[in-house]
Amino acid sequence: MFYNNNGADALLKKDYVKAYAYFRAAFMQSSDLPSVLANLGYLYRLTGHYELAERTYLRAIKQDKNNLTAWRNLSYLYRYMGHDEKANDIVNRVKRKRADNPFFHINLEDKAFEKQQWKIALRHYQFALKLDKSTHEVFFGLGETYFELGNIKRSYHYLQLAKKKSRNQEIKKSRTQQEQAAYQGKIDMLATIKPG
Repeated sequence: MFYNNNGADALLKKDYVKAYAYFRAAFMQSSDLPSVLANLGYLYRLTGHYELAERTYLRAIKQDKNNLTAWRNLSYLYRYMGHDEKANDIVNRVKRKRADNPFFHINLEDKAFEKQQWKIALRHYQFALKLDKSTHEVFFGLGETYFELGNIKRSYHYLQLAKKKSRNQEIKKSRTQQEQAAYQGKIDMLATIKPG
């Protein structure tokens, strides 16, 4: 990851020789990291090595068929190469995959939440909940959104569920304890407000 991250930094600075050296070093250290291949493919595309870019993206996808970054970059490459039908097929596939991913909807909710578009945020979280009833972030988002909409009772309910789901999920113990404390703090704050 060290080499991959430095390669990405060099890529942003348009130092393609240095970026290639870092990505190559990352690949030599760990050839099974799809993000290295996706970055290397992107570098190849930027430098006009389309055939190498295509092979690299396809290798990244072979290692992880759900690597949406590699798929998206492959669609861009196909557009550059004039293969619009292939590009459109990939774009449609990525859209379908994202639509079925609760974290995609959580991301959309976060954006709506930042813009104070509470009803849009609520729709995204409700859809994410239909896709995955085990992810504590979904329940937390619902709790926050209902709070902003003035429904303290539902907010309290969803924050309680978020706390419970967070406890049940298999993640680092320290992170779980931090999340539990954060949820409890919000629940305690809501307890001081009369439910409505």
